[in-house]
Amino acid sequence: MDFYNNSQFTYLDGFQINNDSLSQCKLRTLTSHQLYYLSEGEAQFIINDQEIILEKHCIYLIPAGSSISYLCKVNVQLFTCSFDAKLYQSLDLFDLIQAPEYISPKNHLLTEQLFKQLINNNVDDTFECSAITQLLLCPFLKDAQLKEGAKALNRL
Repeated sequence: MDFYNNSQFTYLDGFQINNDSLSQCKLRTLTSHQLYYLSEGEAQFIINDQEIILEKHCIYLIPAGSSISYLCKVNVQLFTCSFDAKLYQSLDLFDLIQAPEYISPKNHLLTEQLFKQLINNNVDDTFECSAITQLLLCPFLKDAQLKEGAKALNRL
């Protein structure tokens, strides 16, 4: 079974945070998977009680169900996108694979343009938004490992 080829990626929402002053997001539990990309500035996340200082020009994958809060310092440009990743319409892909927490894309300008395209795109164009989300996820999926329970399912 090829998990990647049988997965459906659905873009849900996206936005850009531009801060000229200190800002904070209080603790919340994510209901969907999230990608974050720090283009400029400094940001500190607390994910499931673990502190992470975001590196500039890196994409972070935060799974659904995670508890998250963050603090953005001065002159921050942070992009985010929410998505679902379903396998056979009911299984969650990230319940079956262990993906890296973050990656450093080879072309950060292209990455930023993809996030901007998602955010500025017409919401009615779900096919294009889902395709862009899939492009952003490709490096994570390339380096993903099957979780122990998924190995038996993979043999089916």
